[in-house]
Amino acid sequence: MLADTVLWLADMGYSVSVIGRNEAKMERVIRQSPDRLNPVFVDYRDNSRFLQSVRQAIAERGKIDLVVAWIHSDAPDALPIVIAELHDAAVYHVLGSRAKRDDVKADLLIPDTIRYHQVQLGHVVEQGSRRWLTHEEISGGVIEAIQSEKSYHVVGMNGN
Repeated sequence: MLADTVLWLADMGYSVSVIGRNEAKMERVIRQSPDRLNPVFVDYRDNSRFLQSVRQAIAERGKIDLVVAWIHSDAPDALPIVIAELHDAAVYHVLGSRAKRDDVKADLLIPDTIRYHQVQLGHVVEQGSRRWLTHEEISGGVIEAIQSEKSYHVVGMNGN
């Protein structure tokens, strides 16, 4: 769902490690910029394997400068695992529309050397009807958040 964000980061000169569980989906993205995109196939719900994969990516590619994390609620340790491995980095944490941003942040131990940002997904109203955001709208909103460097950014509309 963040494929356009990943490709934009690659276009901006980042060496991007993309974490995913589905090799077929990941390959579709990696093919578009194989020199800048590094696949990391791991289930981020498996804490020990995930930590090992993050450390291996750092050992192979160097320090992480920027993280875009959209992690499902069934992996509550995944983002803390990543944050613990960072030094002087920016983290853009993508939150679902129902997430309580203050509670989410309060549950994380964020060192002073980490610039933590939240990107909350909302919805779009068209012709009086509400709909979910498209993949392109989500990626575009995450890119806007990275460019603006605001601590909190809403993609679409938030609330009723």
